[in-house]
Amino acid sequence: MTTKVKDEDSINRQKSGLKMILLMAALLCGLSYGCATQRVNHFKSFAEAGTAYADAVSTLTQQSGGIAIDADSLILMKVRKDLPSGERGMTIIEHNNLLRERLRILGMVRRHAQLLRSYFVSLAALANSDASSGIGTSAEGTVNALGGLSREIKEAKVGSEPVAKFAKGVATIVVAQFQNAALENELKLHSKVIEREIDLQQAAFEAIAAQIHTDLEIVLNRQESVEVVDPFKDPKRELPADWVKHRRAILIANVSSGAIDAAADAARNLKSSFVALVENRFTSVDYQALIKDVGEIITLIEKVQGEGKK
Repeated sequence: MTTKVKDEDSINRQKSGLKMILLMAALLCGLSYGCATQRVNHFKSFAEAGTAYADAVSTLTQQSGGIAIDADSLILMKVRKDLPSGERGMTIIEHNNLLRERLRILGMVRRHAQLLRSYFVSLAALANSDASSGIGTSAEGTVNALGGLSREIKEAKVGSEPVAKFAKGVATIVVAQFQNAALENELKLHSKVIEREIDLQQAAFEAIAAQIHTDLEIVLNRQESVEVVDPFKDPKRELPADWVKHRRAILIANVSSGAIDAAADAARNLKSSFVALVENRFTSVDYQALIKDVGEIITLIEKVQGEGKK
């Protein structure tokens, strides 16, 4: 079995798992908010939504790595003929290094999202438990791991800009009073840190999206006109042998750009919902919006995979 087939199988398994999570989450929403709501259900619901987000990010970042390579290869094919032969070696090395950095960032964002999921799950468990010591220790370890990875992501560059440049302002958080003292203490201790970590997810996806949009605007859209649309319109020309390959790669790059934008939007909503959760303002409307955002990412992931099979 080839690596590509293995990757597709992995993505398909993840998508099936994501759909099951979304179904369970929708059922949970109906159960949790259909009667007098206990605060523990809010944390459980948020953890379900956060898990769905993290799993969608895992699939998206794996898929986006291959798409980034294909898109960059198209760009190199386009500029190669205009490069002096003496500059071609340096150019391919520079592009390879930038791609390695892009892939490294995608991997870090994926691990970072998984750590956030672990924290959300620990928070839900803490809200539902009187025996808080073990859960609190686990949450503390997750926060420490996030901090170490966060520094690397902030300093990483996508194109010429560090991810940190895309960070947004710090939210003002007023932790609500909860009957569970251990939960309230945990939120007072780490909620501001976690808000910053979720913001970093948004910043990373916005940085990646900005670079993809630049690639599309500078080269790929023009290449679509010159190498895909024009040959197809010209009745006197035979379609080039690589016409299908170019068309597929350009279409996938455009759809992938939308998926990255959707992930940034989902992270933005996840951040505002987390603040609402901490301040005891989280409602079924917030929950359903999160699930809708994750569903949009999954839809675009499937569309990208569908284009790749044409």
